[in-house]
Amino acid sequence: MHLILLLFNFFQIIGTDSTAKNLDPLTVSATIINQDLSKTGRNVSIISQETIAASPVQTLEGVLKYALGVDVRSRSANGVQADISIRGGHYDQTLIVVDGIKVNDPQTGHHSLNFPISLINIERIEVLQGGAARVYGPNAFAGVINIITKKVSNSSLNADYSVGSFGTWSTDQVLNLKRHNNFIRLSGSLASSDGYINNTNFDKNQYQVLAGKYFKNSEISLSHSMFKNIFGASNFYQPKFFNQAESVKSTLTYLKYQQNLSKRMSGIFIASKRTHYDLYDFDEFRKKNRLSSVNFHKTEVLDMEYKLKINSKLGKTALGLEWRSEAVISNRLGTKLPKDIPVNDYKTVNYSLGTVRENWSIFTEHSYTKNKFTVNLGSMINQNSSFGTTWYPGIDLNYNVNTEQSVYLSTNRSLRYPTFTELYLNTTTLKADPLLKPEKAWTYEVGYKILKPKHSLLFSTFYRSTKDAIDKISKPNIAIPFMVNIDDINVLGLEAQDKIQINKKIKGFTLKTLELGYAFLQADKKEVGFQSFYLLNFLRHKSTFGLDASILETLNLNIWYTAKDRLGEFQLDKISPLLAYKPVYLLDIRLSLPKKYFSVYLDANNLLDYKYEEFGFVKQPGRWINTGVKINL
Repeated sequence: MHLILLLFNFFQIIGTDSTAKNLDPLTVSATIINQDLSKTGRNVSIISQETIAASPVQTLEGVLKYALGVDVRSRSANGVQADISIRGGHYDQTLIVVDGIKVNDPQTGHHSLNFPISLINIERIEVLQGGAARVYGPNAFAGVINIITKKVSNSSLNADYSVGSFGTWSTDQVLNLKRHNNFIRLSGSLASSDGYINNTNFDKNQYQVLAGKYFKNSEISLSHSMFKNIFGASNFYQPKFFNQAESVKSTLTYLKYQQNLSKRMSGIFIASKRTHYDLYDFDEFRKKNRLSSVNFHKTEVLDMEYKLKINSKLGKTALGLEWRSEAVISNRLGTKLPKDIPVNDYKTVNYSLGTVRENWSIFTEHSYTKNKFTVNLGSMINQNSSFGTTWYPGIDLNYNVNTEQSVYLSTNRSLRYPTFTELYLNTTTLKADPLLKPEKAWTYEVGYKILKPKHSLLFSTFYRSTKDAIDKISKPNIAIPFMVNIDDINVLGLEAQDKIQINKKIKGFTLKTLELGYAFLQADKKEVGFQSFYLLNFLRHKSTFGLDASILETLNLNIWYTAKDRLGEFQLDKISPLLAYKPVYLLDIRLSLPKKYFSVYLDANNLLDYKYEEFGFVKQPGRWINTGVKINL
């Protein structure tokens, strides 16, 4: 802790060079109304495309593990499967949004990152800490990962080719074509690995076709994409079974139309369809001719949404309406179907169970700035066919002390509906509860920001009060872990982040940017008489240190050091003792040599070869080396 305070003080007093590049004013879309970051009464972290390009990572979850308040728990490497949580909430409480499309899967949050995305295509990532149901609806319980991709502004070709440890290789290509006002984007990637230990091999592939047209006052685009991943899941969900395997596939199709209706009014319509297939084999049942023991799930999400934004003398107003349908057919999840449906590629197995639920949402938000005060006031009313009607109000207040400093406070209500897994999955490792109630929370936050051209600083504290919290727990006298609503859980959190541009030259070494983040969480309940798999199993401390530098003005050096201290326990089986998670210390670096049309890089992840687990007995990879080349034409 003393080191953290010392580094924060260092950031405050260190001198800056006149050649440092000014940071442009940032506009965020964490609210319905796009707003300057300096006037946003929320804690929003921005991960720029420059930061993404320089980071020693190959995947989206790799980028997010450095973000403030974000907990990335991996069961394997290279984005094979990772759970994303924010501020101590678990993986089902974080909403993932890509260009306005919500990509979470209603089966389980384990599939939240099963969508096609190329790091080359990302313009920026906004990490919104705290509940945001009044803007995004039920799944935005603890926070939102908002991914904005680049527009097709000109014709270009971008590619990334890499090889690395454990027989790992990947290719990623993006072709942008623009002629007059018409545009098309073709992107695709492949990745494969032999695995760092037995049964951790994977094969991934994905593609996207995006086409559209720019008009004088509008834009229309149509996209279709596919993601597929087949991987070994050595003891992922049960520590004594090393032959687990999983295969997932998702398709996403959407139509988007944006129009400036007048100088003061604009609208956007989005219609999307996401289909997800999941095959989970617990113990090589397919090889043993036991297909009835394999889990087969198919989910389908249909979504249509319209937002209208109006600027007036009274401020900025947004209105919206959304309809969303979430359905599952399965041999494990739901209630009995009127007629069995054959499973693709496995004609002897049927989807015999299923269910569907619908959401209708109407929402509004208003932003008003007077002198140094900005207020954002919003509300959403959501009607769910399974859980009834709920109201999500919220308010954010921001006061600009001057052009560089501001203080804010916010209050927001959020709610999350149980996933289909939490409601229906009954196996030897989990007993679901179809009578689970939605979990509800109020989050209260106060913060202080400094946003200078070459320096940004954030301090915030929040308090989240949750009712009917959903958890998976284990008790000594009950053989199988089970889902349950816990009456009340309250979480207190502190967050701090400091980032400064320096551009100091020291004997051939140029220090460009330093970044430091720290997050602390404390819950008012402890695991007494039970083991919590979700709610009381979180990062109590997380510290990150990032350095961007250059050597002899030719080599770029990017360093990330992460320290994590997790609360919670795990055990091999019922008769084994509970074990506490040990702290994790990870050092990642990238060396790159940039040229005009290409750059060569070398990544070293977990450079210190630290031995650790993120989930129970699922061992994480040690030192992992990748080298590659990026092409930009």
